[in-house]
Amino acid sequence: MKTIFKSIFFLGFLFLSACQTTGQVEKRENSKLLSKIIDRGYLRCGVSQGIPGLSIKKGNNWIGLDVDSCRAISAGIFGNTESVRFIPLSVKDRFVSLMAGEVDLLARNVTFTDYRRDRLGLRSGGVNFRDGVGFLISKKLPYHVTNLEHLDKINKKMQLCVYDLKENHYSALKDYLSPYSKKLNYVKIKENSLLIDRLNSQDCDIVGGGRGVMSYIRAELDSPSSFRVLDDIVVSEDLSLITRKGDINWQRFVRSTLNVLLLAERHGIAASNIEHADAEELNKIAELLEDPKYVLQTPQTRKHWPLDVVSNVGNYSNIYLRSFGPQTRIHLERGPNALVEHGGTMQPMLLNVVE
Repeated sequence: MKTIFKSIFFLGFLFLSACQTTGQVEKRENSKLLSKIIDRGYLRCGVSQGIPGLSIKKGNNWIGLDVDSCRAISAGIFGNTESVRFIPLSVKDRFVSLMAGEVDLLARNVTFTDYRRDRLGLRSGGVNFRDGVGFLISKKLPYHVTNLEHLDKINKKMQLCVYDLKENHYSALKDYLSPYSKKLNYVKIKENSLLIDRLNSQDCDIVGGGRGVMSYIRAELDSPSSFRVLDDIVVSEDLSLITRKGDINWQRFVRSTLNVLLLAERHGIAASNIEHADAEELNKIAELLEDPKYVLQTPQTRKHWPLDVVSNVGNYSNIYLRSFGPQTRIHLERGPNALVEHGGTMQPMLLNVVE
């Protein structure tokens, strides 16, 4: 009996020792990636191969919300937005490239799931864009439809084109629309060119698909103003900045940068405020942007680095408007991407909440 007890005690001791050793190794690795980026002189950011509003190359310049998220991180590390290289990745290659260390983070319309955390070892640096299954609807229907409840007012059969949805999202969409099922004829479409042709020919009264994609599709139509993107969202998809497991301080720095953008918007701070501020005002702004609950400070980070983020890229609202605002072809209302206090879902996330 004593022998068994000693064996159990010894195994427990080994387990605790292994945990402590792992923690020490992870702690050393946590700061290593940020050091590597600083020594290298630039950030490597994995982006899409071309998604309007998020990341797309125009001539020699990358633009979009994901792109500006990477530029904000570059500004936080180096004090400028130029020390970043954008690496376009396919859906197939994105996680392989991240895990192989070919990129430092993904800003590539990636949803963060339990499977990706537990099986792939991915970590979330925070949600920078909330998308979901939404609807594009024709303004030529016999009733002014501004939300799906208005379908009750329409007494005709409508053609609902479903664009490139996963099977579980398609099922959720059908469940959501079940009260109107007798009025809807479903047609699945995989290619955006075919969908655009059908919309131009008035062969789709409603389109169900990614809300962001719906805005892009509308922009490509012969008469974009003939269609409206509704605020209704069936399945929410939180697109996140993604890092690798084992770099906790890097994950927190990425999250901190996003928090700085959101805090700046919350407090009404933009690049112009910093540019025209005197020393006393700058200290007050820095105090607002450097809340330790939300923003990481380590020996590796430069003093008042959040000021560099906002002075270079602005706040979250500025980034969103550049990517999806009225002056863009996409023109997608903030909706869930507004701050919580303005009816949306976006807010800074505490650093001690590790996903």
